[in-house]
Amino acid sequence: MSEPKDNPQARVTLFQRREIRRTMHNNEWWFVITDIIAALTDSTEPSDYWKKMRKRDPDLGKALQGGGQFVPPLALEFTTAGGPQKIQCWNTEGIFRLIQSIPSPKANHSNAGSPG
Repeated sequence: MSEPKDNPQARVTLFQRREIRRTMHNNEWWFVITDIIAALTDSTEPSDYWKKMRKRDPDLGKALQGGGQFVPPLALEFTTAGGPQKIQCWNTEGIFRLIQSIPSPKANHSNAGSPG
């Protein structure tokens, strides 16, 4: 598992025994999008799943561009086994929006906007 480069506030958290990389950026948590997708879908190719999601959900595509109520995802640098790599991350509000687009029983849509 990779860690954000030179970031002492980087953490790995678990969701249903799956590791989710996250980092503190501008005083808020940012989560690796493909880690969230892998945890919620059990996809072996979360990057491909992510590409297909953007195509089939035009509203998600708009949210990715920023403006409105969502900050667009950022490519934050993590240290990986292959060296430093920029990985797409989204803040908490963006992750809630992402979860709404995932048709999975693990993505409990009724609680997606609830704090806690």
